[in-house]
Amino acid sequence: MQTMGLRVRVATDACVVEQMLRGLPADLLRGPFQQAGWIDVWLAIRAEARPAIALAVVAPEADDAPVFVLPLMLDTRSGVPCWTALDDGVCDYVAPIFAADFAPRPETMRWIWARILDQLPNADLVFLEKISERVGDRRNPLLDLAQPAPSRFRRHPLALGDGLDAVRARYRAGRSLARKHRKLARKGRLDFAVLTGSEAAGEIDGLMAWRDRRHDARPITTAFYRRLLADTDLARVGLLRLDGRAISGCFAIVCDGALRLLVVAFDERWKNWSPGLLAIDEMIGWAAGEGLAEFDFTIGSEPYKFDFGVETEPLWEIREPLGLRGSVMLRLLGARRAAADLVRRTLPSLAAVHARRHGEHPTPPLPPAP
Repeated sequence: MQTMGLRVRVATDACVVEQMLRGLPADLLRGPFQQAGWIDVWLAIRAEARPAIALAVVAPEADDAPVFVLPLMLDTRSGVPCWTALDDGVCDYVAPIFAADFAPRPETMRWIWARILDQLPNADLVFLEKISERVGDRRNPLLDLAQPAPSRFRRHPLALGDGLDAVRARYRAGRSLARKHRKLARKGRLDFAVLTGSEAAGEIDGLMAWRDRRHDARPITTAFYRRLLADTDLARVGLLRLDGRAISGCFAIVCDGALRLLVVAFDERWKNWSPGLLAIDEMIGWAAGEGLAEFDFTIGSEPYKFDFGVETEPLWEIREPLGLRGSVMLRLLGARRAAADLVRRTLPSLAAVHARRHGEHPTPPLPPAP
């Protein structure tokens, strides 16, 4: 398509932004966390305590039909007001929404970006992290902006195209997992079910309660997932049950031929049998049986993911200052991140030295970023 004659505008009135988001054409390309249902639920959950939101829209001057849309929210990072993606901790990948024939040259994309930055108010920075490399089968247009940096997050896909037997043959601890499954099955009737909609609504609170005992509780996340189950066909809950009672489970979304795992949790009373890992294995089997091409473990480099044979793919980030204050804050944040990275690199080395001195086996490092 022609990229000349484009008009760039940024809407910041919350009612206008919401109306525009809900009225976007259905044929625009979207990432898994920019699906219409996902955004509708986000808007509903944040209706009473909504941050400032903005919508950057690129459209031809001739017909005003949007060809590129980027939703944003005003957030605070390390005390610095920033425009970020619609997130609140529930969005794993960032991508714009755009037309299939939107293919501007990189210099045109940077021209668009400069005009978006000029129109964003009330912040010192634009900070987009967890930017995916692809949206469907298309390159993410955000990567054509100047100097995207590697994100501290990575994606962890598991290809299912070779069939379930081939997938399980790549498990690092497949025999141990099978043995724990057999032992647990001796305790009673073991089964696995994948639920959705109202059928799963009664299960999500228990699943998130298990999770919150091991991690920081975030009521907004539980409310978001509950609403996602009630209002969309994206969400799935997979439950591993012993004698009809759930002992572990997964929460995921399914779209674009892939399952995206967002939560795995379990009843601590059964932890010796690794019920969370068994639930993941069952969910992988369900996804393969449904003909899905990929089981996506999403972000977070927890060691158990590599036991399932996942790959790692980079994600990216963009930090842009909005004025002089933003430039100063960007340098300060860069220095803080460099110090944090040094600590993260040093601590595993110190742990290995301690382990060797005490005759222990050190924990192996995570695979390096590709």
